[in-house]
Amino acid sequence: MRDDKTEQIERWAKFVRENPNKWKKIHTKFINAIFDKHYQFRERYIKLYGPEKYAELRGIKNKKGYSWLNGNDQ
Repeated sequence: MRDDKTEQIERWAKFVRENPNKWKKIHTKFINAIFDKHYQFRERYIKLYGPEKYAELRGIKNKKGYSWLNGNDQ
């Protein structure tokens, strides 16, 4: 398992070195996809269980600090 992770890191590092102008766009797309999946999960969870239950799940105490907990989008 550790060898697989090390190999993946080495392949990515090699790709970054060999493609200095190409890797940033790919990396940004990957990171944005992670955020999109999080937002999708949050919306599905809130539809099923409600915003209060999501706040409890995430340990959110300052509910006024999150517009989506007050019925507003993101």
